[in-house]
Amino acid sequence: MGPKPCVADRNWGMWLLHQPLSRWLVLAVVAGCALRYFRLAMLRPLWCDEAYIAVSLLSRGWSTLFTPLEYGQVASFGFLAISWLGLQILPAGEVALRLPSLVAGIAALVLFPWAIRPLATREVRLFATILLAVSIFPVRLASELKPYAIDLLFSVVILACAARSIRLSTSLSQPLDAARKSRRFWFAALLVVNLLVPWISFPGVFVAGGMIIGLFLLELFPPVPRYAEGVSPLVPVNGLSGITRILPWKRDEPALRGKRSLIHAFALGIPLVLSTCLMWHLFGRDAYEHGNQVMNLKTFWRDAMPANYSPVELLRWLAEAHTGAMFAYPVGAEHGASIVTSIAVLLGIWRLARRQPEVLAISLPAFALTAFAALLQKYPYGGSARVAQHLAPFICLLVGYGTAFILPRWSTHRRRLCHLAILLVGFGLVVGQADYFVRRPAKDPNDTSLRATLARIREETPPDVRLLCAGEDFRIEFALHNLGSEQGAKFRANRLLGEHRVSEGAATPAAAGVNKAAPHRVLLFSRKHLSELPAADQEALQAALPSDGYRLKKTCDLVPSNRDGLHKGYIFVFDQLPPTPPSEPQSPPNAQTAPQIAQGRH
Repeated sequence: MGPKPCVADRNWGMWLLHQPLSRWLVLAVVAGCALRYFRLAMLRPLWCDEAYIAVSLLSRGWSTLFTPLEYGQVASFGFLAISWLGLQILPAGEVALRLPSLVAGIAALVLFPWAIRPLATREVRLFATILLAVSIFPVRLASELKPYAIDLLFSVVILACAARSIRLSTSLSQPLDAARKSRRFWFAALLVVNLLVPWISFPGVFVAGGMIIGLFLLELFPPVPRYAEGVSPLVPVNGLSGITRILPWKRDEPALRGKRSLIHAFALGIPLVLSTCLMWHLFGRDAYEHGNQVMNLKTFWRDAMPANYSPVELLRWLAEAHTGAMFAYPVGAEHGASIVTSIAVLLGIWRLARRQPEVLAISLPAFALTAFAALLQKYPYGGSARVAQHLAPFICLLVGYGTAFILPRWSTHRRRLCHLAILLVGFGLVVGQADYFVRRPAKDPNDTSLRATLARIREETPPDVRLLCAGEDFRIEFALHNLGSEQGAKFRANRLLGEHRVSEGAATPAAAGVNKAAPHRVLLFSRKHLSELPAADQEALQAALPSDGYRLKKTCDLVPSNRDGLHKGYIFVFDQLPPTPPSEPQSPPNAQTAPQIAQGRH
């Protein structure tokens, strides 16, 4: 035998081409998880949307946590409970606030290839998993204090339960008795998830309802059973041939199939409806009405809802929704910038309609129910990928089928080259996003300026001196109004975070009340300089912080926002003056001096 070739003589290109797809699938999952963790590890400051929810989590106890939130925010019962409990267990900070989203985002990515395994080939699973792993919105939302990553996780879980139920009913790879037992198990799992989903993920109700519709259609019009790979219809399976196992399905009467489909639909649908109604009565209605009152959600979601019901407007709205930010996988934007993804989805639908209609039966109803809610002006459809994370697994699955459809079929070598090219594009997106996170750790320089300024003030403040807020603790009207702005929310959230770090979970100043006798400093956030305030506001400030008790110690100029350059703001630090010692009273004249004064006068 001759000498073995050295490493330099190996053909790395051929070695990469001949790697099994399962290895690339694991690599894609690991890269996506690492990218999500890396973004969390950057310790970015809270931006305004996160600060809105952080204020409620940091300033409330368990008894008031589920009342309508500040700033008109709407979040599910489960998301609030998990996030609040995390703050009680972990040290207060951005990591503790964002950790539930990170866990949900990573879990969704890890479970996704397993969830779609009964529905897709290994090649389609690879493409769909790469897309979910490197797409901008799933990565970003997995490290933000918002409930969208939990929406994605529950959508994947529901898809996994429904996919296995369908696979067991259309496959010949398992014995009949084992298939029935497994199907009952996944049916029960789907029932449990339907009971939980309204409390943890609001848009997850659309996915659960869509699965019920899809399973009903598949029970009523069952697809032709598919054989497992390498199984011939004439090979006996547990003493029965494949043809023998198909015959009972062929003999099912339409009335029997209709009765069975109705029973299963009601068994899944009634618990979902009852759980949703109970959640709406106890929690959701007040939260939604408060959010609509404060944020005017219909106006906020205007672009993601049809303006009227004319045919032209409906077509415009649907075209904008399906080519805009909702389809930004891996990248995309509004006004038709996601057209490439839309074409891949259409190709995937075309392929599935001819070969696997059962996949469409459980994928498309979730889109239809979300669009129906938009027609009723209740939930947006399109406009943003954030509010459509519950549709992300279906979009990635359809894009995976569409991509596999356009790859060359006449040459295995060329097809493997396409696989390698897709992997390289995905790797490039991972590196590009990591570089972007390093170069721009914050969404807005004003976020970093607010956090750094408050941290510097706290470092300069003695440990026995408390930091109070002029708006919340002294109830100055114009200061309270300023706290209602985006910069005001970030100021409140970062101040509460600093207070939680110092007190280690003790009551916040707002909850404990103001003790003016204890040493304290007063922070005033204002979007205008004190010299620019109206006379009425200056008088209110003077009345709350009189010059004989407080003096302006420091003025901190914040960095303008990158949104329009006008959102700036100031933080004014007022120090408490030491109390003036009382003057010594003059002693009254004694009996000896009185005659002297009298003699002098005389």
